[in-house]
Amino acid sequence: MRRPALTVLLALTVLPAIGPAVAAPAAGPAAVSAPGGEWNACGYHPRTNVKLRTGPSAQRPGIGLLTPRDSVHVVRESGGWFQVEVDSKSETGLAGGTTGWVATKHVEPAVCMRLD
Repeated sequence: MRRPALTVLLALTVLPAIGPAVAAPAAGPAAVSAPGGEWNACGYHPRTNVKLRTGPSAQRPGIGLLTPRDSVHVVRESGGWFQVEVDSKSETGLAGGTTGWVATKHVEPAVCMRLD
């Protein structure tokens, strides 16, 4: 039980003396930086069934339907819309790699998990 307290004490006293050039390793990126935005590196899932569209507008034709069990990654963002790529074949038959647009309000970030 005393080791964690000792480790914290050493970190608080020794690391500031070493200086800013030495830092603890990062756990990994939580977001992907891209021109125009920063997105969740683990992807996104639709909140409900949502149409994947040909462009960033509700007036654009639909390509197919995404369900909450589907996973997509953001390619770019434009005016409240994400251009996304379907990660693998969707439940409704969209091929993995299909790209289209969904309103940002209809998707939520997937939870990243690290299993060591």
